[in-house]
Amino acid sequence: MLVGPKGSRIQPSDGGGTLSEVWRRLLAVIMKVGQQSLAIFITSMFLARLMGALLDQVGRNHFSMFWVNLLGATILVGVAYSVAWIKTQPWKPRKTANAAS
Repeated sequence: MLVGPKGSRIQPSDGGGTLSEVWRRLLAVIMKVGQQSLAIFITSMFLARLMGALLDQVGRNHFSMFWVNLLGATILVGVAYSVAWIKTQPWKPRKTANAAS
């Protein structure tokens, strides 16, 4: 509710600029992860155990915790985009407008 329909209140202005483009791309990733919240939740529960065990092996310091968290975030973004792609059912043939005639 706070961000408006489809994030309209947090969208950058239509003006150009590097910062505006970076925010637009980051926002697209955040929205994709939010759209696949069930898959992200389930994956994060599994990754939390796995990454915790990894940290137990390599030791817990600022350096290792940063890289393990970055790896976890990257995996979650990958899962979000993968699930979204699977939901498009790419194996099904697409119907064209001419085929219906």
